[in-house]
Amino acid sequence: MHCNKCGKNIPESSKFCPNCGADLNEQKIRKVSNIQNKSAEVETPLQILLHYIKRHKKISIGIAISIFAIIIGAIVTKRIIQEQKLKDEVEIVAKHLAEIVGTYKSNSKYNNITLVLNIDGTATLTTSDYNKSTHLGYWKEKGEGCPIEIEFSNSLEITIGSKEIYYCDSLYFDGDALWQSMDAIRSNDLSCCEYMIKQKIKNTQ
Repeated sequence: MHCNKCGKNIPESSKFCPNCGADLNEQKIRKVSNIQNKSAEVETPLQILLHYIKRHKKISIGIAISIFAIIIGAIVTKRIIQEQKLKDEVEIVAKHLAEIVGTYKSNSKYNNITLVLNIDGTATLTTSDYNKSTHLGYWKEKGEGCPIEIEFSNSLEITIGSKEIYYCDSLYFDGDALWQSMDAIRSNDLSCCEYMIKQKIKNTQ
């Protein structure tokens, strides 16, 4: 190493310069302090950003406003898309329900059957084979395109299609026809179904 005071070359282990008597420990402390000061002078990215903001306030404010506007715009756009999607889904469900609910009458002159499917899930079935009778029940659709199952509060006696009097506590509505059972639908046994015609709503105005 070299002495900072006289510049002479001296051993590393020396505490004092043999030429001028300078305190070498003090020189080492100053050297370390200078290195630390230089390290402290290096700015972090955050400090650089803050200094830039201080020097360019107008530009920084404009950038901040633009970023804020982009964030708000993204949030609003996402909400609008979600609301529109929900609205579309509700409209699809409402349209599908409108196609189902209503009053249906049998297309047969022998089996006079009237079926009413209400939007609240209730149903009424009126028959007049021999003695006119009305039966209350509930309908449900397990999935769009699946047969509608109608369950009645009490067992009923009814003639469906060309079969003899049928005793049941449930019927199925599928393909504009009233069916005795799911087995009849699967086998497409037309003798076990009664075709129904949906009645148009009369305009009272």
